[in-house]
Amino acid sequence: MTVDRFQLLITTFLAIASGALGAMALSSPSARGYPAGPTVSYGNNPVVASGGTLGVGGSETLFSAPADQDLIITDVVLTPDTTDYLCVAGLQFNLELGSGASVGSYSMVTKTDIDRGYTSFSQNVISSYASGIRVPAGDSLLARSVERHSYNCSGGSLGVSYAVSGHYVHP
Repeated sequence: MTVDRFQLLITTFLAIASGALGAMALSSPSARGYPAGPTVSYGNNPVVASGGTLGVGGSETLFSAPADQDLIITDVVLTPDTTDYLCVAGLQFNLELGSGASVGSYSMVTKTDIDRGYTSFSQNVISSYASGIRVPAGDSLLARSVERHSYNCSGGSLGVSYAVSGHYVHP
């Protein structure tokens, strides 16, 4: 039985190609991490989010960091909210730690189009942080909505709609 060179070449090429394809199929994908450090050993999904509407003068606890994890806030999206179409107001949305330290303050204004009879919310706040806002382990993050000035607004219809997200990391 003789094997010619062509068969030997084809057999060798197929063996190498199938080995390479098998190695690629069985290899692990690249690891991806959060910029603030490892989060894998948390045991749960490390990503957190909170959203809603906070009326003027109100405060709310958005997150409480566990005793063994810091919380990094990476995104804040805010929109002034009112049901009065003639309302013009300046609003402030503050982020504070439970310990009392201020970690963020955002200002926005409602915009009224009286000729058309509606309020448009053109001044939104959209903040995305590469380094994030740190909430230390065991601390909490509170939000406060403050009215800076207003014209033609009823008290119960003014506030800030918010979405805040982040992830847990080891301190």
